[in-house]
Amino acid sequence: MRSVSVPEKADAVTAVETATSKGVRGARGIDSRDQKSLKVVILAGGYGTRLAEETEVRPKPMVEIGGYPILWHILKHYAHFGHNEFLVALGYKGDEVKRYFLERSTLSGDMTIGLARGGLKRHARDLEDWTIHLVDTGLDTNTGGRVKHLQRIIGEETFLVTYGDGVA
Repeated sequence: MRSVSVPEKADAVTAVETATSKGVRGARGIDSRDQKSLKVVILAGGYGTRLAEETEVRPKPMVEIGGYPILWHILKHYAHFGHNEFLVALGYKGDEVKRYFLERSTLSGDMTIGLARGGLKRHARDLEDWTIHLVDTGLDTNTGGRVKHLQRIIGEETFLVTYGDGVA
């Protein structure tokens, strides 16, 4: 597992956006636009104490902006640059994140249900083509521990990492 340490949250987002959108050459001299899609780790396990009135009922990444949770906006941003596989490190109220994506996948679009036979036929669905790994990493696990929990999925690949409560 290889990652790059960035001291500040805002700097990490800026570095990823700059490297992704400008095609910055990395340590190996490879233009990022020529590379395959990278996995994106999203840290979404904190308590969200600064938004206490919102986070009593939902985790901070699930607070809505414009009808969608902050987490959805983050995924949409990375997907715009070709990164479509996400590992969400869950902790506090992680079931709410799971429920959102499960219901979004299951209930979106038109469908026909045959009640007597239990059949289900899906019609037009307009969902994002994303793979989302929702991984319980512990309620009180620190940032490094959350990333370590994801190592079995990340392997030795280079990956991107960001916090689940900030939209740039």
